[in-house]
Amino acid sequence: MKTLQTMAALLAIAGVLGACAPARTTHAGGDLAFLEGGEPAPRMKPTTVAVTNNNWSNVTVYLLRGGARYRLGMVNSMSTAVLRVPTVAVSAQGDVQLMVDPLGSTRGYVTPNLMVSPGDKIEFTVQNHLPVSSVSVWNE
Repeated sequence: MKTLQTMAALLAIAGVLGACAPARTTHAGGDLAFLEGGEPAPRMKPTTVAVTNNNWSNVTVYLLRGGARYRLGMVNSMSTAVLRVPTVAVSAQGDVQLMVDPLGSTRGYVTPNLMVSPGDKIEFTVQNHLPVSSVSVWNE
């Protein structure tokens, strides 16, 4: 009988605490963003960089924007990887550059300026001779 009363008391406390908890709505960068007027914003596809590394060395890939450098990840030699760009790095349309830093090398490579919008797909092919690397931007 005492166990039944204890269980009933715990259930009552859990119900009260659940009712007092605030409703969870997150904004920009969270699970669900809202537009003015309370309507859910459409889900934006992430901006990605597909890197094909034809270099003999593993490379670290960075995105450069407005003096900031964002590390996207490392791509092994003779392989391809899809790296996700942080939303803060492409929050609005603008110029960005990609930079590769081959492991163990004193020389890297920086692409020309690229016009990238949120949700775009960037394809970056890193060659063994870095200056002949290529990059393209696809609007998804």
